[in-house]
Amino acid sequence: MIGELVPTTSFLPPVVVFDLVSQPEAITPPWWFLAIFWVAGFVLILLAYLSWRYNWRKWRSIHFTLFAVFWWALVIYSTWAAVSVASGARQAARDGTYLTVRGCLSEFHPGLPTASKTTVADEYWSVAGERFRYGENRVGFAWKKVEPLGGAVHADSYVEVGFVRNAEDRDNDIIRLAVAPQRCPRAPDPGPP
Repeated sequence: MIGELVPTTSFLPPVVVFDLVSQPEAITPPWWFLAIFWVAGFVLILLAYLSWRYNWRKWRSIHFTLFAVFWWALVIYSTWAAVSVASGARQAARDGTYLTVRGCLSEFHPGLPTASKTTVADEYWSVAGERFRYGENRVGFAWKKVEPLGGAVHADSYVEVGFVRNAEDRDNDIIRLAVAPQRCPRAPDPGPP
């Protein structure tokens, strides 16, 4: 019979929605964010210096100095950690040694459209035993677009995820994401973490 329609069970392949693997040089630490803390550190050093120079109360001078030292230790460690995570992810993208999982989601909790100072607004989901968590309040190179703000991952999505483990945050950073919507049964929402 000519022109017969044959039903197909094949699906379109997942569409790449985020890809740092093809451009590893884009994986950088959040320099602008770190710069805020560096500037604050310089202000603290200035205040500590002024407190000693103009003979403010001795306890105030000691507190400013101790706080400035603590602040700088924290800033230097945070900068080192951010540079270490970004350079490790960049190298994994270049070498192709990043981890990959694919499949239907086993759980999905949508994020909130407004950023939060805590992780309560984060979106998280699991696939093939790996859990991914991100949110609009996160700073860094990894994928972070939540569903209510146009994110590509939904409860019924099939995903292919390229990621690196982030030992500092004890999390998985997504560096490549391909999604096929409405290809799987809806994953259950376990509720807020």
